[in-house]
Amino acid sequence: MSRLKINYIVDMLMMVLFIITAITGVILFYWYYYEGSRKLHQTTMSTWHNYIGLLFIVIMSIHIILHYKWIISTSKNIIKKK
Repeated sequence: MSRLKINYIVDMLMMVLFIITAITGVILFYWYYYEGSRKLHQTTMSTWHNYIGLLFIVIMSIHIILHYKWIISTSKNIIKKK
């Protein structure tokens, strides 16, 4: 598989996981502050939110590893310009 396809898959996974984590976070925030009676659903949602958030961290780490050379190169160029 080409590096371009790997980057695309990693980036799309990151986007989907971020969106799911954000949506579940907003739902949990709403339930926490405005709805006290839905404990079972809140607990299930919280579990999903946590696991998807951890998966997001793993995929983000892979993303950083894949772009490590670019990060170092760009950082050096920015530092040299100052």
